[in-house]
Amino acid sequence: MSKHITLENLGAALPPLKHLIDKKAEGVDWNENDPSASGYIRNRPFYSIEEKTNIVSYTNIAIGIDSYVELSANFPLEVGKTYIVTLNGITYECIARYWSDADAVLIGNGTICGYGDGDSGNGEPFSCDYYTDGELYLNANAGDYSISIFHIASDIHKIDSKYLPEDVVTKNDLVAITADQINEICGNTVYLANEVMV
Repeated sequence: MSKHITLENLGAALPPLKHLIDKKAEGVDWNENDPSASGYIRNRPFYSIEEKTNIVSYTNIAIGIDSYVELSANFPLEVGKTYIVTLNGITYECIARYWSDADAVLIGNGTICGYGDGDSGNGEPFSCDYYTDGELYLNANAGDYSISIFHIASDIHKIDSKYLPEDVVTKNDLVAITADQINEICGNTVYLANEVMV
């Protein structure tokens, strides 16, 4: 009687096949999106694109002696996310951090205006702090500014299986594979975890 192997028991039930898969997969990186990198996998059954979400866009902001101005954000800043900030034509990549002194999310140079837990970021000439009530402040030296803030995220899109070649193994194929088929592939006897050898 033939039994089905599920994805949950595939690794434990099929050590010979797992060894073959691991050997074949050495040096590949499914997360690599640079086609020139050594671990890049061509013809993956999915693709990723970078989605750019506009958070803030202002031109001609005047910052006076107080060194800050309140802005309005389309979306909240989130700790750990990467933001692209363009200030007066110069672009900065900033990772949002938690600013405990003010219970706020901070991007840029936290030492601007003498606060930010002493966190200077990457030495940017500005900081932006976002509060849970939706307030967003741009802090910088007095002057006129144009600023835009974008969140960049990779969005992975799976390719519909109808566009894949017939010889590509899919998740559904693995779920439906039987022990007899594995024995044929591996050339030796493989038992499922719930089978008893007699």
